[in-house]
Amino acid sequence: MRERLLGNQRPPLHKDPFALFLAVIIFLFAAVALYSFRYVAIHVDGKSMLNTLEDGDYLIADRWASADYGDIVVVESEVDGKPSRIIKRVIAMGGDTLFLQYGEVFIKYSGEDEFVLLDEPYIQAENNDPYLFINNIPSVNDPVTVPDGEIFVMGDNRNISSDSRERGTFTRGETTGVITGWSLEHRQFLADLYSALSFGSGRDEQ
Repeated sequence: MRERLLGNQRPPLHKDPFALFLAVIIFLFAAVALYSFRYVAIHVDGKSMLNTLEDGDYLIADRWASADYGDIVVVESEVDGKPSRIIKRVIAMGGDTLFLQYGEVFIKYSGEDEFVLLDEPYIQAENNDPYLFINNIPSVNDPVTVPDGEIFVMGDNRNISSDSRERGTFTRGETTGVITGWSLEHRQFLADLYSALSFGSGRDEQ
């Protein structure tokens, strides 16, 4: 009897090719589903983030990440009256007060008493004309305080970027995700990969 019962037992997974194949398929499906739920592919369209990002770059945004100072984020906005996603850098957060003067950003962080000059090594001089009107608003005479739970974002190419200076601040709920550091480091690899697979999420405005 014992021998007959043992004989009816299923073989171990590693000895059952079909079961092993099925397990691998299920695992891959679950991994892809989780990846798609957490991450979103971004195709850069425009030059408002030069020289950090180039027109045509492919990136990955993490939907679960919480935006912090200096992060590059994707936010929901409008372009030409149509819903769109724009790619910008977080400059200030809830409770901060800021103004621009000759292209430089001055911030009084939440809870602080004094304005400090923001260090922005990612800004190139040719992308930040100190005499352009857009690079002097909000002005020293009319600084902006970011509401709690919202972020103030700007493009690295300040001369042409359409950002919080004219669009206002964005809520956390309007933030699609934070661009991952590894996708910034491997932009060329991602561009080659997406080109080979013809995969992407459409072009996203800068």
